[in-house]
Amino acid sequence: MAPDLTHLLFVGTVAGYAVVTALYAVGTMLGRPSLVRAGFVGLVGGFAAHSLVLALGLYPRGAGPRDPVESSLAIFSWCILGAFLASSARFRIRGVGGFLAPVALFVYLAALVLAGRRGFAPEALRSVWFPVHAVFTYAGLALFGVAFASGVGYLILERRLRRRAVSLTDEGGLPSLEVLDRTNHQVFTIGLLSFTLGIIAGSFWAASPEAPEALATQKVLATLVLWLVYALGWQARLILGWRGRRAAVVAIVGFVGVLVSVVGISHV
Repeated sequence: MAPDLTHLLFVGTVAGYAVVTALYAVGTMLGRPSLVRAGFVGLVGGFAAHSLVLALGLYPRGAGPRDPVESSLAIFSWCILGAFLASSARFRIRGVGGFLAPVALFVYLAALVLAGRRGFAPEALRSVWFPVHAVFTYAGLALFGVAFASGVGYLILERRLRRRAVSLTDEGGLPSLEVLDRTNHQVFTIGLLSFTLGIIAGSFWAASPEAPEALATQKVLATLVLWLVYALGWQARLILGWRGRRAAVVAIVGFVGVLVSVVGISHV
């Protein structure tokens, strides 16, 4: 019964994320905060269904993950929206959820397309350092996703204001440029700290007896390049005063690199 329910929830999650993306897109383009609010409610529902899929699909009756690649990408998609929902409660950025819904849907579907690819051997996951590495790394990357959404929202709103177009109201629509820039900076900083801790834990995991004999060179290199890009972006804000538009561009470019690394390099 669990597999049937999981399949039903999966279909509902995919359809929900697609509908949410459409509601956000139409609401943002037409300046209809009511549609944006409906999109946010749908996003919460999709996240709840996604959570049940993970609970019932990955660990039915206490068994282990069905597929390492499918599991990791499905969890990453869940983490992206979980970080957004947590951040929206803190920064009131519900209006930018439409920029993350299609991203979460893309990663979620990639989990199915890439399922069956070879992952780490079970004994490689027994090290105490692996869960620490995974939690901090995924948390950092998910927060980078929130920074990405804030950056996209900033560029769109800035362009509208320059054209003197009517902007959405704060209630259910895009927040102010100041809020978006502050959100970008804070989640960027916390994400970089978490990502750094994940890399440190990963180095201990790589040195443990349980670790794989050889980690993929391209994956390690991509991780280090990502960390360098985000570290330089963070330094540029503090030292060179890169705020607003420049900070938004850094967050967007960095997260595109995250998606290429997580989906394109790590699992292909």
